[in-house]
Formats: sequence, structure tokens, C-alpha cells
Amino acid sequence: MHKLRNYVLCVFISIALFFSLLATQAVFFVKISVMNSKSYCSIVEEGSITFNVYKQLESYYDMTSNTTGISSEVFMNNLTPSCLKTIILSCIQNGFEYINGTTDKLEYSSFELNGLNKDLEQVFSEYADDNSIEKDAEYNTRVNDFISQNEAAVFETADVYQFTTLDKMGYLKTMRTLNRYFNAGMFLSVLLTAVLIVCLFLANKKNKRNCTYWIGISLSLSSLICLAGASYLNFSGYFNRFAVKSPHIYTAITSILHKFSQQLIIVNVILLAAGVGMIVYFIFRGKDKRYEGMDNIHHHRHHHHHHSTESSQSQQN
Repeated sequence: MHKLRNYVLCVFISIALFFSLLATQAVFFVKISVMNSKSYCSIVEEGSITFNVYKQLESYYDMTSNTTGISSEVFMNNLTPSCLKTIILSCIQNGFEYINGTTDKLEYSSFELNGLNKDLEQVFSEYADDNSIEKDAEYNTRVNDFISQNEAAVFETADVYQFTTLDKMGYLKTMRTLNRYFNAGMFLSVLLTAVLIVCLFLANKKNKRNCTYWIGISLSLSSLICLAGASYLNFSGYFNRFAVKSPHIYTAITSILHKFSQQLIIVNVILLAAGVGMIVYFIFRGKDKRYEGMDNIHHHRHHHHHHSTESSQSQQN
């Protein structure tokens, strides 16, 4: 009866540990990978996002050149791939600085566009000279408005992870609020996992080796579920179904999601191997103990039989 109660107790603790391990992995993954600007910057460094942004802007300026009278070359000579990459990375950094609470407002620096802005001022100045337009306050206002609108267009295109849109919809503020609690969540999830493991050891004081089995089961099942989900998302083409019209945004979003799923696959393969290793260790150690017990019984029986034989011979003599 005592063994049955102990077994049921271990089952309940193991189930709790299963959910605790899932929560721990989720909190750590979100904090270390999802809420880390380096994850997104690495995608920009590795992939074709900059090229897609370049082509998107080139197409935009080709289309607007008929209405503005300014050729796309004026813009694209300044908006080189190197310049655009810097702007894209700046948008990511600024977005996460706001999420992490470093800044209180989502705003972008136009430093990288200084060269383009000077060229635009030159174009407007030459046009004004050729058409005898007075460079008064109204002229300056119109030039500045055009430059501001152009900067907004560049940053809107370079903001491949849509931080501005998320901010307008209120999601970025929610992420900023939640981010404050992740450190506490990491601590609490680790603490809960540690407490449950200690409970398993206390429930198996007479045979602590059993703990490797229960921990292995919880770890294997939790990692197997994460591995199955991440593998499905990564290999089924699920992310390719996203209906995003802009190629640069589509590439950025699907690339980061594939990166996250691949990270989960790697982590959970390692965790699954550790869990299975614990179970295998328990099984083989269990066999060793049983064999050792059987050998002791056999040796005891052999010794008792030999002693009985000697006693019988002594009595006959």
C-alpha cells in the first residue's frame, strides 16, 4: 500500500514537472531569442532582406518619378545596400530599445539620409533657379515637407518587422509591459522546477535512482512535444502560407520564424537525448541491481547447500 501511494505521488509530481519544464523552456526561449534584437539583426546580416528593401524602394521611386519629376537615380544613388542595411538594423535596435524600456518613444534617426536630403535640396534649388521661383518661407516649408515625407517612406520600408505598425496598434506597449516580468518568470519557473525535483528525491529517499526515471520521463515528453511542434512548423511549409504582399516583409517574418523553429529543434533534440539518457541509465542500473541481488541469492543458496552437505557427512561419520 505504501509503494502504491508513493508511485501515485511520483506520477503527480512528474506531471507537474512536465508542465514546469514546458513553462521554463517557453519563458527562457522568449526572453533569450524572441525578445533579443540580435536574433533579428542576424537575419538581416545573413539573408536577402536588404536586397528586397532596395528593390522595393527602387520600384516605389520609379513609380513616383512621374509625379515628383525627380528620377529614381537621385534617391537610389544614396540609398545603397550598405546604407539600407544600417537603417534596417537601426529600426530593429530602436524597436527593442523601446520594448526593453531604454527609450520612452519609438523614433528613428535620419542621420543615414543626410546625403540624400542634401541632394534633394540641391534638386529643388536648381528647379527654383531655372523657373524663377522665390526661395521664401513657403518654398522652404514645401522642401522640408517633401524631405520629411520621403524619410517616412524610407523608414516605413526599412522597418521590415513593422515596429511602427505594432506601436500604432498598441502591441508594442503590451510587449514592453510584459518584458518587465520575464526575468521574474525565468526565476520562478526555475525555482518551481527545482522544488519539484527535490520533491521527487524526497519521495524516493530509499532509492534515489528512481528519480532519474521520473525526471527523464518528464523531460523526454516535454521536449518531444516541443520538438514535434517546431519540426512541423519548420518542415511543413506552414510559414510559407502567410499572406504578406510586400516581399521584404514576407522574407523578414518567415526567415525569423524559421530561425526560431530551428533553434527549438536543436534545443529539444538535446533535451530529448538527455531525458532518454536518464531513462536508459535507470533501466541498465536497475538491471545491474537485480543481477547483483540474484547473484547474492544464488551465492547464499550455494553456501547454505554446501554447509548442509558437510553437516550431513559429519553426522554419518
